[in-house]
Amino acid sequence: MNSVSLDIADKFLSVAPTVVSGTKGGTADWSIFINSQPTKPVNVFSVWDTPGRPPSYSFDKSKNPLKYSAFQLRTRGTNHDTSRAKLEAAVKALVQLGRFLITGSDPDVIYMNISETGSDIIPLTEQDNKDNFLWAANLTAIRREKDA
Repeated sequence: MNSVSLDIADKFLSVAPTVVSGTKGGTADWSIFINSQPTKPVNVFSVWDTPGRPPSYSFDKSKNPLKYSAFQLRTRGTNHDTSRAKLEAAVKALVQLGRFLITGSDPDVIYMNISETGSDIIPLTEQDNKDNFLWAANLTAIRREKDA
C-alpha cells in the first residue's frame, strides 16, 4: 500500500487542477511535493504523512482492516490571503471526494472518506525567514486494501 501522502498528491492533481496549477515535484507555482518542501518554487503545496490511529478490525468485514491514515496538507505562499485560500480550496476538494479507488498500486486501495481532524486551517508561523506565509490543515483518510 502506498503512503497516504503519495496517494493524496496524485488524487489531488486530478481533482483540483485549478487549485494545483503545477505538477507533482514540479517547478511551477503551486506544484505539490510529498514529505518535503523545497525552497523553490515559492508558492507550493506539500503533503506530509503524520501519525494516524491503529487499524480497525471490527467495523469492516472484509479481510483487510480499515486504516486511519493521517496526513497534513500545507501551503507556502508570498500572499497571505491567496496561500490560505488555496489551502481552503484544497481541503474542500479532498473532503468532498467521498469514496474512491486508487489503482496501479500494489494492491489497489479503497478510500472510504477523507475528513478534517477537528482543527481549522492553522498558521505554521507568522512568516518564514523569506516573508512567505505558511498554512497547514490536518486530515485523516479512512482506507483499506482492496480485496483480491
